[in-house]
Formats: sequence, C-alpha cells, structure tokens
Amino acid sequence: MKQITNTLTKLPKTLNDTYVRIIENIDEDYCRYVHDVLNLIAFSMRPLKLGEIVEAIAFDVEKKCFSAEEKLGDPLDVLEICSSLISFPDKQTLMEGTHSYEKGSNEQEVRFPHFSVKEFLTDNNLSDNRFHISNEHANELIAERCLLYMISNLDAIDFQTPNLLEKFPFLNYSSRYWYDHVNKIPMNANQKALKDLVIELFLSKGGNDFYTWLRVWDPDRGFEMQGNSGWPEKLHYSSLLGLSDGWPEKLYYSSLLGLSDVARLLLDKGADVNAEGGRFGNALQAASFNGHRGVVELLLDKGADVNAQGRQLGSALIAASLHGHRRVVELLLDKGADVNAKGADCGNALQAASLNGHRGVVDLLLDKGADGA
Repeated sequence: MKQITNTLTKLPKTLNDTYVRIIENIDEDYCRYVHDVLNLIAFSMRPLKLGEIVEAIAFDVEKKCFSAEEKLGDPLDVLEICSSLISFPDKQTLMEGTHSYEKGSNEQEVRFPHFSVKEFLTDNNLSDNRFHISNEHANELIAERCLLYMISNLDAIDFQTPNLLEKFPFLNYSSRYWYDHVNKIPMNANQKALKDLVIELFLSKGGNDFYTWLRVWDPDRGFEMQGNSGWPEKLHYSSLLGLSDGWPEKLYYSSLLGLSDVARLLLDKGADVNAEGGRFGNALQAASFNGHRGVVELLLDKGADVNAQGRQLGSALIAASLHGHRRVVELLLDKGADVNAKGADCGNALQAASLNGHRGVVDLLLDKGADGA
C-alpha cells in the first residue's frame, strides 16, 4: 500500500506537469529537432504533413542552409523524438511496430494531440520552459526555413522530373506561405538575415529562382503546381490574362506582398513605378488592394500615378475601398486620388466600400465629396 501511495504522489498533478515531465525526458541530442517541429506545428498556416516536416527540419545550423545530410534517417523518428507532444493518424500502430513506414505516411498530417499542448508551449508564464515558443519567433523560423528551402533547391528544379513534389516535399508549402510568415513579423533591425533572404530570392542571378518560384506558386493568381504541372513558359501566364508581356515586374510582386524593403531596393535600382502588368494592373493598385500602407506611401513618394487606371478594379482608391483599408484610402485621397473615378468591376470607390459594408470608409469617401447618388 505504501508503494502505491508513493507512486501516486509522484504522478503529475496537472497537464502542465505532464508536459514538463515529457520535455525533461527528451534526449538532449534531439532538442533542436524537437524545438523546430513544435514551432512548425504551432504556427504553420495549414497542418503540415510528415514529409514536409522532415524536410523543414533538415537544416544546417552553422551554415544556415537546407542540408540533405541533416535529414532524419527514418521519417518516423520525428514521432519518436517528440514523444507524446505530437500526434499522427497511424502513430500508435507505427510505434507498436504493427506495420512499417510507407511512402503514404509522408502525406499524413502531424498535429498536437490536444489544444493544451500549444497553450503550454506558448504560455509566457512558463518562459523558462526550454521549448517555449512565441508567435514572432516561430514565424521568423518558419519564414527562414521556407526561404532557405527554396533558395537551396529552386535552381535544381526541372519541371519535367517525374514525381517532382515527392523529391521536394516542402516546396509547395514554402512557395505558398513564406511571405505570409514574413508579414506576421515586425521587420526591425533584428530581422536583417531574413530581409537578406527575401532580397536574395527576388534578385537571384538572372532571376531564375524568382521565376521558378512563380511557376510553383503565383501569389497574383493563386496558381499552385499540382503533381508535375507548373507553368512551363511565360506565355501561359500571359495568355490567361490577355497580356503580351509575360510575368508582371518584380516591383509588382513586392508591392502585392507588402515587402517594402524589396520594393525600395527595386525602385533604387531603376524599377518603373508605373509599370503596367498583373491582375490589378500596376504596383500601386496591388499594394492598395492588400492594405500595405507602407508600400503605398513609398510608391507615391517615388512618383506613382495615384489615378492610374488598372485592369481589374480601375484605380488604387477603389482597390483599397473594396477591402475597407481606411488608412490607405486616407493616404490616397490626401495624395489627390479622384474620389469619383470609375472602375470596371465595382463602379467607384463608394460602391466598392458599400458592397462589403465598410461604413468607416463610406463615411470618409462621402466626407471627401463622393457622389452618393
């Protein structure tokens, strides 16, 4: 009876105590991998598959690069080293050895077994926890891994290669979400390394990495490579939009994604601030549509035509009004935007703001003389 009592007193009293005990039992040699996996699962934009996680943690810490040599010998090692902190559809049967790892396992999603795991890992009152993670740090880590994965592999990609996405399992996620992670981080001086990676992607020698990225995922149109089909030629993109000049300019993409440092650098290198192209027609409209006020201000300061007519919505003011980006609307109006300019799809700015119920923007436009008739 005494032995049972002693055993019971040693059992964890709370969930947090349980997680602390799990963490204390993780082998020191695997701490780096576990830390990376937990960050990836906690703050990925969508649930990650086992094959994606295995690629994302294959990282040379000293050289700061993706390294195939750092890949775990067996993908299922991820499940073992992270103990009970992560879950996997076939985890129990796999860990019991009732069937072996198969390629299909790479397609299964890895998650936390319970929402309390993420709560524990992100609890600021437990910051002495060696696996404590934060929103900012996790997004920085994931953005870095995405960019390094692309930069390390894009020049080796041949779109005619059979089973291309099996060869590069983290490629689709990296291409689709790297900029979303970047935009979740306050880009101050501490993120210089990350800024440099973004610039490296945009200014890669000959632009090959940049355009290979667009063939995997084009943020302007949402084209994601499925299987082995990418956009083999610029002509495919052009014909879909009725364009004759291929891909939009890099300034357009940096503006669309809110990458002000890249936009500034491209402008300093002579990029045409009023160049036409893309779904929205020009860089100013693209930035306005997504509410990137800093980029909008930069473009206007560099001579962007505030009333330039774009392809889909007609003007930057209409684009900003449609999504209720009030601060951008104010800026555009202060810079002389025509409050009653007409567009193709939404009529004018007032109609665009009204369409989506943005009352604050509607009031502002009316105060500035918008025709409410």
